[in-house]
Amino acid sequence: MNITIGRRLTICFICSCFRHMRNIGAVLLGGSMSAFAGDLRQSGDQAAAGPLAFFNKDIVAYKLLAGRLLLQANLDGGQMTAAEREWIFYAGLVILVLLLALLGIRFRTSRLTQSRRRVQAIQSANAFLTYDELKTNDEFKKKLIAIIANDFSSPLKQISAITARLGQQASDPAVTTAFIKEISVIARGALCVFDNILKWIKLQLSGFVYVKYPCRPYEILQGVLGIVAPRMEEKGIVFVNQVPQQLVVEADAEMLKMIQQHLLQLAIHFTDPGRLMVVSAWEELSLAHIRLITEPSEDVEEVLKSLGNWQQNMYALSYAMTEDFVHKMNGKLALSSVDQRYLVFHVTFPV
Repeated sequence: MNITIGRRLTICFICSCFRHMRNIGAVLLGGSMSAFAGDLRQSGDQAAAGPLAFFNKDIVAYKLLAGRLLLQANLDGGQMTAAEREWIFYAGLVILVLLLALLGIRFRTSRLTQSRRRVQAIQSANAFLTYDELKTNDEFKKKLIAIIANDFSSPLKQISAITARLGQQASDPAVTTAFIKEISVIARGALCVFDNILKWIKLQLSGFVYVKYPCRPYEILQGVLGIVAPRMEEKGIVFVNQVPQQLVVEADAEMLKMIQQHLLQLAIHFTDPGRLMVVSAWEELSLAHIRLITEPSEDVEEVLKSLGNWQQNMYALSYAMTEDFVHKMNGKLALSSVDQRYLVFHVTFPV
């Protein structure tokens, strides 16, 4: 743009100089000295101002032309700037559309990735639940087989032995009566075990729903003592019942009975003959507490260790079943020792 203006100004300046030189040449060639003198007189004032005064008129015209050309160039430059701005606007609009499209694609990709991750997480959770259910079912089968093998084999063997002795000494009515009573006691125990197994199996069914209602732990404990009292008397255990008679808790009475019965049977088995056994119960912070303390004949740490292996210990299996009952009541069963001497069973469940 500037180069074009310079060219125009240069051409105009050259043309002006050429025109003045032509006038001078005409004067010199025409030989009219008077005309030349007249021209000198007309430009006398200009000649007095300097040798270039003759060109002042054309210089002014040159300046006017240069200004006009510069103004035209500025106008042309303004028009080009507007076009450039319009081009930049449309280019920016296209870039904005492309960015929005890119963001949309990115957002869609992110949503698809998150959805895929959620599906994978759900599949992993389902697989874990399936594995956990299979594991639980396997443990249930193992426990059931162990219960049948341990809890039923011993009573059946005892009944068979008593029947054989009864056949040998059938002539004595007193002996026969004693054998029959012994068989009835063993049979009653076997039926009790079978009842416990059925109730425990009921807990493992998927349709089981835990429903709690008001019940009195003291009355439930009194019913359990009627079952375990003969074994207590046989070992000479001193039993102390510290369960308040007026205590009322929200629970399933049958499940609470099974828990107390199993814990008492375990405590009787491990308690040293002639020792003390204490049962207490209370309610605190919306939790019901049942605690059983006894002094075992074996080392407390060994007892704790043995109760953790239900695959090879029928008493540990009974403890595992009791723990299942407590879990179904949304509670916890803790087994601990005090002073390396006392064995403590502590049950807590919400009321």
